[in-house]
Amino acid sequence: LCLLAVGNMVQAAQDAAGLLATDGHHPSVWDVRVVRPADPELIADAADRRLVVTIEDGVAEGGAGSHLAAMITAHCRAAGMPTPEIIILGTPATSLPHGRPGDILAHLGLNGPGVADTVLRHLQTSSAS
Repeated sequence: LCLLAVGNMVQAAQDAAGLLATDGHHPSVWDVRVVRPADPELIADAADRRLVVTIEDGVAEGGAGSHLAAMITAHCRAAGMPTPEIIILGTPATSLPHGRPGDILAHLGLNGPGVADTVLRHLQTSSAS
C-alpha cells in the first residue's frame, strides 16, 4: 500500500496511514513535491505495491494523480511487472459549495479518516472478489 500525497494533502495521508496502521496496514507515504518530472524512487516504490492511492486537493480528472498513475503504469510495463491498482482521490470537476476548506475536504473524503475509509472499503471489496 502506497499513499502519494500532492500539495497540502500530506497531513491527510499521514493521518490516514496512522488509522490504517491500527488495522494492520502500513503504507508508505510520499510527499509528492514535484509531479513532473516524477521522482523515479517514488514511481518505483509505488509500482512495487498492490494498491496505490493518490491524494490531491485539485481536480482529480486529468490532475496530478492521473499523471502519476500513467507514470506508474508505464514503469510497470517497461519492467514487465503487474501494475498495482490505483485509486485517484481529488476534487470533482464541478462547482463546490462555499465553506471552510477543511470542511469541504472532509465532505469529499479528502481528510485522514476519509482516505483511510476509502482504502479499507477498497481492500474489503477486492479481497471479497
